[in-house]
Amino acid sequence: MIVKKGGDPLEPRRDKFRRQRKTRMVKTTKHITCSVAISSLIVGTSSQFVGKTLGAFNDSDVATSQIQACEVFPGYINELFSDVKEELLLFNNEVKNIPEVTSYTSSFERIAGLSEYSLQQLKEEEKLLKDKLTKLEKLQNDRLQLDKSLDIEKENLKERAHTIYKLFVRIAQLSDQTTASCLQDQYPLAGDTLKDLMVKSGLNHKQIEKLLFYYNTNQFGQNASPAIGTAIWEDFQASINEIFTSPKKQLEKNNQTMKEEKKKIEEEIASLQAIIKQLEKEEKEKIAKEKAEKEEEEKLKEAKEKAEKEKEEQKEAEEQKAKKDQGEQQDSQKETSDDSSEEKEESKEDDGPENKQVSKEENKEDKSSNDKSSSSNEQTSEKGTDESKDKKKVDEPEEKKDSQGKHSSSAESTKNNKDQSSKNDGEEGNSSGQGQDTSKEKKTKTSKEGDS
Repeated sequence: MIVKKGGDPLEPRRDKFRRQRKTRMVKTTKHITCSVAISSLIVGTSSQFVGKTLGAFNDSDVATSQIQACEVFPGYINELFSDVKEELLLFNNEVKNIPEVTSYTSSFERIAGLSEYSLQQLKEEEKLLKDKLTKLEKLQNDRLQLDKSLDIEKENLKERAHTIYKLFVRIAQLSDQTTASCLQDQYPLAGDTLKDLMVKSGLNHKQIEKLLFYYNTNQFGQNASPAIGTAIWEDFQASINEIFTSPKKQLEKNNQTMKEEKKKIEEEIASLQAIIKQLEKEEKEKIAKEKAEKEEEEKLKEAKEKAEKEKEEQKEAEEQKAKKDQGEQQDSQKETSDDSSEEKEESKEDDGPENKQVSKEENKEDKSSNDKSSSSNEQTSEKGTDESKDKKKVDEPEEKKDSQGKHSSSAESTKNNKDQSSKNDGEEGNSSGQGQDTSKEKKTKTSKEGDS
């Protein structure tokens, strides 16, 4: 419904024409009624104005009237032709406003060399293809809407053509409903004007041409009025179908081309997605492998650091143990030397001044033996330390291969140190024993000399 600016709805053109036509019919009926009434008055009173010379013809009972009222006036027929003209103009405008359907050419080309593309490039190509597919689907929807719009326009044209057909049927019937004397008048629209409009609209027909010629030349009563039958309406429908045949075929062709292009794009997208999926899988596997290698390196590094730490701790423990053993040896040697000194002092007191010289010599011997034993112990500990350092330098390149070898070498070094320490202890014990035996022998010898 069309609405004015003020908000009141406009009356459809068809209803307006019908209302005007109805008004004209009412006016025409009133005119006819008035004409019949006037004619009746004239006929009824005419015998009273006739002279006696015509007495044989002045009897109102005998005289019959030849006057008839016209059922249709020429002005009404001209109005019908005007309605036909308006409908034809509207019909031609609607035909001109039919949307034009242009041909569609596919511009899609498959991508070459996808195997050389990077993952990022493949994703960009996938995005471009999806955008193109979206635009193509939108274009398909637009074509679908255009197809529906053409169907609506077709029905509107058929409805307007049917109105034109009915108007011509009424015009053809008017010549049979009244006398030729009432129809003798000029009908300007029955000439070339309507004929040209009929040709432009594509609704031209031979029977309509004859009807227009019949009214334009005033051949009423001379020839029969051309009949407007259903064959003309069928011809109208065929003409309208022909108007829409070309755009419909073009739309169908475009839709087929778009379907094929859409199928190709979808296949290309599927191919791209498969390659992208494979590359992403490989990328994930690569990342997982690098992560595992990194974790393995970290574990090896931690194990190495742990082994080095254990080695350092073991080394410190060995050094502390060596120092402790050395201290114990020195303490035992000191105790031994103290005991021997006490014994010497006791023997000195017992033997007197005669044995002083012997005691001094024994003290010197004890002192030298103690110095020798202490120096030998120091050399042994230094030798053990140097050996452990050399062993560490030799074993450092082989730490990654065999950590067990490290511990065994350390254990051997510790064992060697212990063996050397025990050897030194034995030598010291022997030396102290020899000193004690020597002092005893000397005491015995001195006592013998005293007796003698």
